[in-house]
Amino acid sequence: MKDRPVIVEQSTLKLHADSIVLDLHSHFLLHAVCLRRDFYRSQIPPKYYNPSRNAVTYPACRAGGLDGVGFASYVPSWMPGGPFPATMKMIDKFEEIVARGRGRLAHCRNAEEVKLARDEGRLAAILTVEGGSAIEGSLEKLEQLHSRGVSMMTITHFFANELADGTLSRERPNKGLSPFGRAAIAKMEELGMLVDLAHCTDAAFEQAMEVMTTPPIHSHGALRYFKEMERNIPDRHVTEIASAKGLIGIVFFPAYLGNAATNARSIAVQAARIADLAGTTDCIALGSDMDAFTWLPEGIDTAGDMPQVTQSLLDIGFNENDVR
Repeated sequence: MKDRPVIVEQSTLKLHADSIVLDLHSHFLLHAVCLRRDFYRSQIPPKYYNPSRNAVTYPACRAGGLDGVGFASYVPSWMPGGPFPATMKMIDKFEEIVARGRGRLAHCRNAEEVKLARDEGRLAAILTVEGGSAIEGSLEKLEQLHSRGVSMMTITHFFANELADGTLSRERPNKGLSPFGRAAIAKMEELGMLVDLAHCTDAAFEQAMEVMTTPPIHSHGALRYFKEMERNIPDRHVTEIASAKGLIGIVFFPAYLGNAATNARSIAVQAARIADLAGTTDCIALGSDMDAFTWLPEGIDTAGDMPQVTQSLLDIGFNENDVR
């Protein structure tokens, strides 16, 4: 059954505009490299599901009141050249996009730079890497990514790599987090990079939390309470992340959101449970995973529809201070 449409009120648009709105995780870079899409050109949303459509473009981000976007560099196994060279190619593309913006984008490496970009009227572009396989078992290559401006790395992805096991791994050679994964986390913390635990198996997550000294990030995910699958976050991990002053980016992918709802309210319902478990809203963020060759909740076609999330948060009982 479909939920009633989300109608965005004028007062909500004002609140949305007055707030700092960030999407921690999206995949325009895949489209830029593989499909040669132009970040600065508007895309017409398809009438029916199309996995190669673009939801994240500069016009859509501006229409949706976004202040910052995480540009994830994810290298599928079929991309030529090997994980590290292919990742560097994606970073080249990211730098090209920023340069072509002629001041419209700002490559931001921390919260202070995001706030400065917003004050200057520029869209903050946050460069991340999804999947520790990108560093090919080398801390030196991790340092090279950091030197190129990578602020955060997801230590694993669907399948096991040199750092940790992923939730789709049938065989789990690391039994969670590997010794190299521990060394990589220590190096990331030394460099000031954020450690992203999305896609980790439960064992990998828990072992990472044991060694981390900085706040953990789960950049894009949903709750296991609404959809039973290891990719989703169990309640106990929510409280651990909140206790460690970390962040949970709520994904927009209906296959993960489960039975929470069918439209933008599905994101708000997830947020409400996180707040109940954590006793705070400070750990709640957005990590849409747009442009990951997936689909989106009903009524959300592009990043331009982000105000629907703000409206849904208010509708479900969050107050304006919570939303800000």
